[in-house]
Amino acid sequence: MTQADVAEALGIKRPNITRFENGAYNPTIDMLVKIAECMGKELEIRLVDKK
Repeated sequence: MTQADVAEALGIKRPNITRFENGAYNPTIDMLVKIAECMGKELEIRLVDKK
């Protein structure tokens, strides 16, 4: 998927996806769920021991 595809699926503008990819935007968990869903994925958050 392109940034434009993801933005369209989420109903947001493409520059918002660019900022997310560049680390300039910290999305909410709700936004991460929506991004995952538009890609046919499921968000999984885990806490693991440090190595």
